Amino acid sequence: MEIFKYKNFLLNLWHPAAANVDPTKNGFFGYDFTDLAEEALIDGLVEKTLQNKVGIVATQSLFTRWFSPEAPAQLGNQLEMKYMSPKTLYTWRQSKSKLISSETYSSEKWKKYIHIRQQLLKAMDKKGVTFLLGSNAPQVYNVPGFSIHRELESMWDAGIANYKLLQAGTSNPATFFGETGKYGTIVEGAAADFILLNANPLVDIGHAKDIAGVMVGKTWLPKKEIDRRLAEIALSYAK
Repeated sequence: MEIFKYKNFLLNLWHPAAANVDPTKNGFFGYDFTDLAEEALIDGLVEKTLQNKVGIVATQSLFTRWFSPEAPAQLGNQLEMKYMSPKTLYTWRQSKSKLISSETYSSEKWKKYIHIRQQLLKAMDKKGVTFLLGSNAPQVYNVPGFSIHRELESMWDAGIANYKLLQAGTSNPATFFGETGKYGTIVEGAAADFILLNANPLVDIGHAKDIAGVMVGKTWLPKKEIDRRLAEIALSYAK
């Protein structure tokens, strides 16, 4: 088995020879070929995904944030950015500014690009493709830890059910790697790593952020302790 992260996935949705274009000049993850993508070919791509027993780490938040038309300053003002170094934030700002100011970029084309990705995710979900939760952080405006919740939101926006999103970050990885019962589920003998929430994420996926504490092996970290450690990180970058 292998994990397929959608890299250049648009290349699989059309025929470069027939379109008379260079398939190596596809831009950021296939963005430059957005207008050439054939959605009618999605079902065939999904079938190949199933046949090859591929698990999907969509990293959808990478495209809804780094690649969105949203201004760098707006993303840079979000609370989680205080946990990243000024140098990293500068690099992120430069990267995003360069991307969205390029001649080939437009907000309308981005919307179409996201639509195609969402259609692909919906088709894979319908056919039972395995989803594995990941955000590829740290990436541009994707802060580790916080980015997983951004990913959950992005996947939910694509129409993936709450319980499937939760499985993608818990039981699915263990099953995918042939280690069912070793982690990702609360059963005797499994790794004692889990997050305790104050509200039900099956009702609202946003409740996954309402954390009471985290169990790491034999160590219990209450929310107060987590906040204390985060505050130390923020303070170290504020000096």
